[in-house]
Amino acid sequence: LSYTCDQASPLNTILECPGDIASIQGEGIAAACAGGNWVGSLSELSPGDGYWFIITSSMELNYDCPEQSLSARSEPISYETPLYAQSTQQGFYFFRQIDGIGEGDVINAYNGNVLVGSRVWLGEYTDVPVMGEDSQGETQGYIIDGQVPTFKLVKQNGQELSLQGQIPEWESNGVFIIESSIETLELAPESYTLSEAYPNPFNPVTTIGFTVPIQSDVSFYIYDIHGRKIRHLGDKVYAQGYHTISWDASDVSSGVYFVQMSAGSFYATQKLILIK
Repeated sequence: LSYTCDQASPLNTILECPGDIASIQGEGIAAACAGGNWVGSLSELSPGDGYWFIITSSMELNYDCPEQSLSARSEPISYETPLYAQSTQQGFYFFRQIDGIGEGDVINAYNGNVLVGSRVWLGEYTDVPVMGEDSQGETQGYIIDGQVPTFKLVKQNGQELSLQGQIPEWESNGVFIIESSIETLELAPESYTLSEAYPNPFNPVTTIGFTVPIQSDVSFYIYDIHGRKIRHLGDKVYAQGYHTISWDASDVSSGVYFVQMSAGSFYATQKLILIK
């Protein structure tokens, strides 16, 4: 269905929940009814956009266009460009609660080793899109009806956890609300990685996540924009797993810096932006 009003409308103000509408879906975003309110990444209908309405019975749909000005509308949640292809076949898994998750962590969905969906955790009933295989070449190997996706949680320090629980079989246009708590199981890293620092830009402290696949001697250095080494953050032996190290830049001026991680023959560098 096309939404033809001139201004955006929050779902909770124009459509009843609960009702005969089980869910509303856009491209990679969805809303479902839980606790008497619409939840999920689709919080409003936007002018000129089209949506799939999943209904439980025949119904007549009526709503009034909003009267508020454009300046009064809420800003929609923005997401980074996904690393998977948008498919014409999609389903959504709404997670009410996940042990150990924090706002800003990322949930990735996989079919085997193929990434088929992703969403940043924004709180209860975060919806994770799971794309299915269709006629596009980019979606070959994506999930099909009857298969069960796997989910991994990526913490902001780079730690990767497997999500364990009762996950329903996928179906196109399906909406699955998982009310029970999902447990997490830490996965052993298979390679050295230097994760994105958080926060970045920062003032004056940032935390850098990294992984080591085997017990290793790891060093960290900070360089300025001219390539001069200005700090030695650490040099110690780390066990296999996920770790963090922090840099307090209180005594240096604002600017662009680089952190370098080295472990044996592995080297990685990341840009840091200090704003005071």
